[in-house]
Amino acid sequence: MLQLAIIVVIIIAFIVIQRIRRKSTEKRLATTIQYALYGFLICAIVLVITGKVHWITAAIAGILPLVKWLLTFVIRTLPFLQTFSQTRTYKQHACTQADTMDLDQALKIFGFDTLPNKMAIVQRHKELIQKNHPDRGGSDFLASQINEAKDILLKSLNK
Repeated sequence: MLQLAIIVVIIIAFIVIQRIRRKSTEKRLATTIQYALYGFLICAIVLVITGKVHWITAAIAGILPLVKWLLTFVIRTLPFLQTFSQTRTYKQHACTQADTMDLDQALKIFGFDTLPNKMAIVQRHKELIQKNHPDRGGSDFLASQINEAKDILLKSLNK
C-alpha cells in the first residue's frame, strides 16, 4: 500500500512539474505557490485521516488558500482604495479652504494686486486651470481653489 502511495505521489509530482514548466515566467511563481498550498492541504487531510495530526491543524491548513485569495483581492483593490481616499481628502481640503477664502487670498491665487475687470479674471482663470487641471497632472484641490477664487473675484465685481 505504501509503495502504491509513493508511485501516485511521484506521478502527481511529475504532472505538476510539467504544468509549471508550461506556464510563462511571470506566472510560474504564482502557479508554484498555488500548487504548494494545495499539496500542503492534501497532506494535512491525509494526516488527519490517518490520525497523525489533530483536526484543528488541518482546518488551519485549509484556510491558507483562502488567505492567498484574500490577499490577492486586497492587493488588487488597493489602488482603488487609495484613489478613493485621496479624493475624499481633496474634497475635505477644498471645503475647509473654500469656506475661509477671502478676497485677498483670491487675488493672491490669481496673482493680482488690485481687483481687475471681468475679462482679466476670466482670462487668468483659463490660464491657471489649463496648467493645474486634474486631467493634465494638476490636483482636484488646486482646481477647486482656482474655481473658488474666480467665483469670489467675480462676486466682488458685481457688488
